[in-house]
Amino acid sequence: MNAAANDLSFTPAYPGGVGAPSKIEVSDPSGLEPNQRALGLVYQDPSYGRFWVIEEVSETTESWLKGLASCDHSSGCEGSWSLVTLKDGTTAVDFAGSTNGVLWLYNGVRYDVFGPPATFSTDDALAVANATEAAAASSSSPSSG
Repeated sequence: MNAAANDLSFTPAYPGGVGAPSKIEVSDPSGLEPNQRALGLVYQDPSYGRFWVIEEVSETTESWLKGLASCDHSSGCEGSWSLVTLKDGTTAVDFAGSTNGVLWLYNGVRYDVFGPPATFSTDDALAVANATEAAAASSSSPSSG
């Protein structure tokens, strides 16, 4: 985990209460600047099953994120999308369909928590999102993103 943090321009947030990730991936440092790299965490949790957490410097805005909640099925949007509020008051988008998850922005970093609907419910996604957001908020060196 420390090696992954050294290759990023932001401090990674590891969700509490779900154990260590079974796999950690960082974008190839030889081809990308630190602010262009993403972190991917794969978890295999006894309660939540298999799920992923993706963290990267955000190239999107809060208004773009909120726009996702008005999913237009006629333009190819699938599943259901809605705005939710994380425990700390952060606005996020909850989605359900071929994958279930939550995405949000915090301190210039985009977070995406998702997993297969057969084993990772939207409630599971929200719980992991809240744990990840709490870890991000308690980080001693927030993103400069």
